[in-house]
Amino acid sequence: MCFMPDGSQTRRTLRAVSKKKDSDQEFFQMTYLALLLPHPQKNKLIELQGNTYCDALYKQVMATFKPFYEWNDWIRTQMDQTLADYKKRRGLRLLSLGKYGAKKLFKKLTSLDSFDKLIK
Repeated sequence: MCFMPDGSQTRRTLRAVSKKKDSDQEFFQMTYLALLLPHPQKNKLIELQGNTYCDALYKQVMATFKPFYEWNDWIRTQMDQTLADYKKRRGLRLLSLGKYGAKKLFKKLTSLDSFDKLIK
């Protein structure tokens, strides 16, 4: 006599149990996308935020216990804050590059002045 496993048992072991999606997280993601897509700087936001940003924002909003009807305004302020932080970092970076370039140019000019004095 041959042992045959129960068909339902086999299907359960072969198939991975799918996780039920969190409805709050799904609503949050849809709200995030609804705000991101018409945004005038959506390409810059996508570039700055990366793939895991929406999940990180969801964890933040759940930690602050904000009700779902306030998520729209909260997400919008987070997007604006991301852009403001980027502009600030870019300005500081350009300023530091400008200072570095000025120092380098000053060194060149002072070395040229000393070279001109040697020639005369």
